[in-house]
Amino acid sequence: MKALNGKPHPWLQRTGQMWKFDLEGYLGLLGFFSFGILLLSLVASIFISRAWLLGVALMSIYLLLGFVSAYVFYYRIRCPKCGHNPTRRKDGKWASSRHVETKLQKMELCPVCELQTPAAVTQTEGL
Repeated sequence: MKALNGKPHPWLQRTGQMWKFDLEGYLGLLGFFSFGILLLSLVASIFISRAWLLGVALMSIYLLLGFVSAYVFYYRIRCPKCGHNPTRRKDGKWASSRHVETKLQKMELCPVCELQTPAAVTQTEGL
């Protein structure tokens, strides 16, 4: 299985966290379509008085989901065994999304506990 960008992420796949990475890509698609619907609804509001509300509502949902996606990406991608967060720098601050994506593509195992497969850890452990 590969990410939406077509590149493999072995550690995320083995730990069952690939959906957390792909969430941002799916949200981008939603934003693209929401913006298109916003433009169409603004044009339609010439003929239908409150048509613009649909576009504004979709864009509001998109922005809210953007915050949810950032939370999931930067706070919930963790090693199931030791809790290490590979999306953070050593000083605890967020790393850039491009840096994190490159790091996650190359990551074969957890750099802290060297967890390679989820078989060594139960799903309830480390949550």
